[in-house]
Amino acid sequence: MGDTLTRPPNKTPAPAISCRRVATPARFCSFTFSSKSGTSRCPNEIIGSRYVTDHILLGWTTWSAAYFRRRQRTRDMPYPTRHRSETKKKIIQSARRLFNRHGFDNVSVSQIMAGAGLTHGGFYSYFNSKSDLYSEVLGCFFTDPEWKSCWEGLHVDLSSTDVGPQVVRAYLSRQHFEDVENSCPMVALPGDVARNGKTVRRAFESVFKAMVDVLERSLPNKDKTRQTKARAIAALSVGGMVVARSLADRVLADELRDACMAVAFNLGNWDKHAKTKAT
Repeated sequence: MGDTLTRPPNKTPAPAISCRRVATPARFCSFTFSSKSGTSRCPNEIIGSRYVTDHILLGWTTWSAAYFRRRQRTRDMPYPTRHRSETKKKIIQSARRLFNRHGFDNVSVSQIMAGAGLTHGGFYSYFNSKSDLYSEVLGCFFTDPEWKSCWEGLHVDLSSTDVGPQVVRAYLSRQHFEDVENSCPMVALPGDVARNGKTVRRAFESVFKAMVDVLERSLPNKDKTRQTKARAIAALSVGGMVVARSLADRVLADELRDACMAVAFNLGNWDKHAKTKAT
């Protein structure tokens, strides 16, 4: 009884503990401890969970709120005053180039918008259909004051008293003959116009009438034959270029352009502009 009882030593060996790192969604240390008796969580993992809650989730909420506020401010910012008109002009210019090169039926709305640097969906905020756009593409320098030809070395001054010879020379020029994409649409698209509805044909008609009016101002005689001559000169200019472009023989095409120009100048009595060889 007087002996002190002592607890026998635990002869069970201590479990082997291995520590391995596991991937976590945050930048903190997280380990698990494994032994024969099971797996336990590292205290750092508990701390890590708090880190996720306090920093990442709350931080994301703060960041996302700021992000959407910026988005809202961006949506609320108005476009410049001229933005819509300039965008519409880009679409028309893109369509004119593509229609002139490939024809109306062979060009899609997506191609037109891509040529203008815009997305397909924006098209219908400016035009109801491709045919609606087509009627506006038919404008030329007779009806569109901002229409800019890229015919090198040529200029048409609509305010000049001798604008008639300028128009004829520009229409039947080598530059216009070779520059298909920047053609006057009356030259490039007459076949497409004939296959389309009245809206498109009326647009073509308005451009042709505008050309006749410009030519008529340069004719010397103010009588009934004046309008008839202006119409004939317009038809020679537009039709002559259409036929010339349809020929495979370039020499014949050039001779045809020269012939049309000579007859047009003769009809207009533009003797002082006797240089009637197409350049």
